[in-house]
Amino acid sequence: MGVLISLLTAAGLVGAICKPSQSSNLLILFIVFFYLIMGSTRNLVAPYYLIPALPALYLIIGRFVTNTLEVIELKYKHINPICYNITLILFLSLSLFTPLHNLINHELSLMGKNTRYIAKDWIEHNIPSGVKILMDSGKSINSFAPPIAENEISLKRTIVNVQENLKNGIIQHGMVDSNALIYYELLLKTVPAISYDITSTMFGLEVESIDYYVDNNFGYFIISDMIKKSRTSPFFHEANPKIANFYQQMNHDPRLELIHTVRNSRVNRGDVFYIYKINSSSSSLGKAVEQDLKQFPGAHSNINDGMAASWQPQASLSVPACQ
Repeated sequence: MGVLISLLTAAGLVGAICKPSQSSNLLILFIVFFYLIMGSTRNLVAPYYLIPALPALYLIIGRFVTNTLEVIELKYKHINPICYNITLILFLSLSLFTPLHNLINHELSLMGKNTRYIAKDWIEHNIPSGVKILMDSGKSINSFAPPIAENEISLKRTIVNVQENLKNGIIQHGMVDSNALIYYELLLKTVPAISYDITSTMFGLEVESIDYYVDNNFGYFIISDMIKKSRTSPFFHEANPKIANFYQQMNHDPRLELIHTVRNSRVNRGDVFYIYKINSSSSSLGKAVEQDLKQFPGAHSNINDGMAASWQPQASLSVPACQ
């Protein structure tokens, strides 16, 4: 909203609290209760869920601005009308500068492809069809991740899970019921040539260790920057250390290679996506070393001791000083 509108918002809320009226009390109560209710739900996944509270906030701001202008007009009756109007125009222009700037950037960002579709094109041209992929996506539909197609194995696994949940009276998601099976069955009949065995992280809330995905022959990770930052924040790490460690270890695990990054730009709106490849040779080497160490627990220390004993520093080279 910008600095000026943010200041007006704070001043309007303070004014509504200090000089309450029936209408202002109603608006404030609506904002407070709406915020508390939405903040306590476990399904809140984005800030735009609070948009319904904005009209009440705008009414409070408008009332505050109107009352302030009335006070100025009454207190300064002899003010020059031209100067007064120019001042209002300048203040309004400065207040709207940031929102207009954001609006222009938003419109420009819609001129090119969304990063989801840029990532989709790159994946389909560079990752073989049929491989197992772990992807940051939703519970039922691929709403904000690259819209790559699921293969037959992936769809059948989803259908079996949904059928099992429905049989046990468990609703997996508000959008997944008995009618949703028709959607998945239609997808199963129209699987394209380029499709993948996709496992969703369920918004980054259901992940295993990197070892698990290596052992189960996953080939690639497609990670959302938005989810990665959210799941590695100090607050989230304290409550969910397993998930946070999974995302943090991606930057350091030698078995993972960051092969491509899809970034947004002025004309390409969307999230940033990191595409990791699981290096099977590194994972195999790591497993072999680990097995050797388990079989010969003293080998590692013996090797180090032997190297330390046999290594002798070389004589330093003397370089004649320049005359």
